[in-house]
Amino acid sequence: VLLRSDAVRNLFAEQGAIKVLTSTLDRFNSLTTDAQYQAALSLWVACFSPSISAQVDQAVLSTLVAVIRAKPMMRVVRLVLSTIRVVLSQDEDREKILCEAVIELKLPKILADIADSKLMNDVELHDDVEFLEQTLARNFKVLTTFERHEQELLSKRLNWTMIHEEIFWKENAHKFEHNNFSSVHRLIDLLDSEDPKTVAVACSDVGYFVQYFPNGRLIVDKYGGKQKVMALLQSSEPEVRKQALTACSKIMINNWESFKSK
Repeated sequence: VLLRSDAVRNLFAEQGAIKVLTSTLDRFNSLTTDAQYQAALSLWVACFSPSISAQVDQAVLSTLVAVIRAKPMMRVVRLVLSTIRVVLSQDEDREKILCEAVIELKLPKILADIADSKLMNDVELHDDVEFLEQTLARNFKVLTTFERHEQELLSKRLNWTMIHEEIFWKENAHKFEHNNFSSVHRLIDLLDSEDPKTVAVACSDVGYFVQYFPNGRLIVDKYGGKQKVMALLQSSEPEVRKQALTACSKIMINNWESFKSK
């Protein structure tokens, strides 16, 4: 009820509203049914504030889509889809990039499944699904594997998929020079993530970048990646330690072109 007040929403935004609510929804399956609903309701109401809606990024959208995939009660599905609708409607300048993010997260398939289910008997849900399908169709773009990698970096959550395998790096490492190595910056930043899987994948990617980009080791060192990877050798997570060790061994090779020719 308090969040229905603009003054309260603005104050909540200053206190990091999105981070608080997203961290709660990240533990969705461990919440009680009532807590799931209250968290979804709070985020929905909060996002009517432009200052809060502007904080919704790819990582938050990833959390929202994960909530839907958890197959919660219908009223939570309705709230989450309505939240995504509100966010897309708030800022025309960000509509395209946010749509690309949820398309990459396979939201169109989820919407299609909902459209074919009995859930569509709900009038409000039907309206939100129809709006989202039309909005996503208008912004649809077939992403290249490199663009998919960039989108995942922006989501701040990495998973073991084909865009983190060696073949991807053989074909795309040269593209990471784009925009003053901005994607490399993001990748190195993710070495500080609190998510162990993201850190492990980021270590692997750093190793492949060093291996396949000329003087990649110098670039990684310049932006603080070498120091971060070496620190991760002491991680309490076995997979992180494993990937950090592999990345470190690649960083220690002075000339990969000479190494490959041997």
